[in-house]
This record gives sequence, structure tokens and C-alpha cells, in this order.
Amino acid sequence: MSKLFNLLKQLRRKLLGLDEQKANFADTNALIANLQKFFIEIVAKDRPNTIINCVINDISLQVPICILQTYSHCLHVLPKSNFTYYVEDHCVVWLSERLQTGDIFLDVGAAYGVISFPIASVVGNAGKVYAFEPARQTRNSLQSLITDNHLNNITVVPKAI
Repeated sequence: MSKLFNLLKQLRRKLLGLDEQKANFADTNALIANLQKFFIEIVAKDRPNTIINCVINDISLQVPICILQTYSHCLHVLPKSNFTYYVEDHCVVWLSERLQTGDIFLDVGAAYGVISFPIASVVGNAGKVYAFEPARQTRNSLQSLITDNHLNNITVVPKAI
């Protein structure tokens, strides 16, 4: 709890101007991101099945907190969303520029779907994403995410390529 207390103390100083230097927007964002990461750590330990509303690569999703813990280094503080993650977003941008509605996309080594979800949005209902994931536990988590978030154009394939 002392880690949380120190973060809150730093945040209070920055936001209320109790520091000798002016509140720095980037510093404040970093503190908020640290608080969010710390919150995820605490909840994941206490209640690992907790579902969090978040945004991953610009797609709104409901995700188990234990998965978000995996991507804590990808957390960004944005004004309109509390938990926003950009995971390999340069790949998503590159792929999105080359795909269009109705295309078929193969996500080899899909893991938790951070590429599959935004690409499913790009190819739309006329398109299809095949998410290849051989690891049973990860594949089961991916399938649950797809089902829980009503993503009908993604099919999980339990194979390695």
C-alpha cells in the first residue's frame, strides 16, 4: 500500500501545484498510468476473473484483468478512456492500410487477439479473420473474448503454423 500512497501523494502535488515546479502534463499522465497499472495489479491478485471495460488498439472490449496485466507496458492515458492499450499498433496500422472490407486475414499466433480484433473491424462482416493459436489456455481465453464481445467474424483455429 505504500507504493499506492506514494503515487497518490505525487499526483496530489502535481495536480494541486504543491510542488516547487509547475504541474507537468506528461508527468501527471505518467502518474495516472502508474496508478492504473497498480490498480490492475491489486485487483488481478485479489479478483483475477474481474472483467474490465477497456480499449485495445481502438476497439472497445470487455477483458479479464489477468489479460490486461500482460499488456501493462502498453497502457496509455487518454482523456476519454480510463484503460487504453496500444499493443503492436504499428502492425495494426500497416495491416489496416492494406486490407479492406470482405478480405480474409490469417492471424498466426493470435495470442489474446490484439491484432485480430481491430482487423475484424477492418474486414467487416463480409470478411473473415482466422486466429491460429495452439496454446490451449491462451486459445480458450481468446475464444471467450470473442464470444463475450460478440465478434462474429473471427474463428479460432487450434493449430500452429
